[in-house]
Amino acid sequence: MSTEDLRPFDPRSVRYQPLVWFLRVATLLAFLLAVAATFAPSPLDKSFAIATAALLVAAPLVRIAWLIIRWWRRRDLLFVSVGVALLLVVAGGGFVAAAIS
Repeated sequence: MSTEDLRPFDPRSVRYQPLVWFLRVATLLAFLLAVAATFAPSPLDKSFAIATAALLVAAPLVRIAWLIIRWWRRRDLLFVSVGVALLLVVAGGGFVAAAIS
C-alpha cells in the first residue's frame, strides 16, 4: 500500500487542476506546432513557427492572468499588484518592440 492511499483527500489539491490541464495542453500543442514547422513545406513552415513562438509567449501570460484572478478573489492585493506589474512590463516591452520595428 502506498503512502498516497493513507492520506485523506485534500479538497485544496484540485484547485490548480484547470491551470495544470491548460499548461499540459499548451505544451503538447507547442510541441506539435514545432514538429509541424520542422517538416512542413515552405509556405507553411513559417506560419507554424510563428504560432509556436506565440503560444510559448502567451501560455505564461495566461498563467499570470489566472493567478492574478485567483489572488484577487483571495484579496491578496500584494500579489495582484506584482502580477499586474509583470504584465505591464511585458506589454511595455511589446510596445517598444513594435515601435522599433
